[in-house]
Amino acid sequence: DGVMLGFKGGRVPILVATDVASRGLDISTVTHVINFDVPTSPDVYVHRIGRTGRVGRSGRAVTFVEARQAGEMSAIEAHIGTKIKPWEPGAASEPTPVKVDEKPRRHTKPKLTEHGDQPPVTLLAGIGTQDGVEVRDVVRHVTKLTGLDGEVVQDVKVLQRFTLFKVPGAEVDRVLEEVDGSELRRTTVRVQRAA
Repeated sequence: DGVMLGFKGGRVPILVATDVASRGLDISTVTHVINFDVPTSPDVYVHRIGRTGRVGRSGRAVTFVEARQAGEMSAIEAHIGTKIKPWEPGAASEPTPVKVDEKPRRHTKPKLTEHGDQPPVTLLAGIGTQDGVEVRDVVRHVTKLTGLDGEVVQDVKVLQRFTLFKVPGAEVDRVLEEVDGSELRRTTVRVQRAA
């Protein structure tokens, strides 16, 4: 709370934060949001960059992207309905115009309650860092196969030989059915409830 008060009051000029800060912050003086990685879902991207350029003000969002993350960037561009311009030395781009006669696109917020009142369940997947897998790979794989929002695939821990992650209790059977036996990075993924 003290850090947030300092940032809001201008005493702290730069805030380094997790996605916890991507929602609920309405600080009009934020001029830039810098993503050191590509978010795992388009909704997360929208929430992150939505901290700048608020209430008609201008703002700039910068995202560092590796070549292998082109798929995530394409998904984000399709979601926001505009092309993200690559950086070039000396480049200055005009803000993307908003059509006055068109209502602004609204993103959909995940509603955890729509997955029932059951607590999240931890699942164990037989794939890990030895298979070249990272957290974003697991989240993208599960969401692609199940249609779940990336924000409900929680507490992903990728270890050397296996991965732990949580999904809503009401979705466990469907996740097991869709993901168990699927292929990720040329490895068959075996998934079960964690003991």
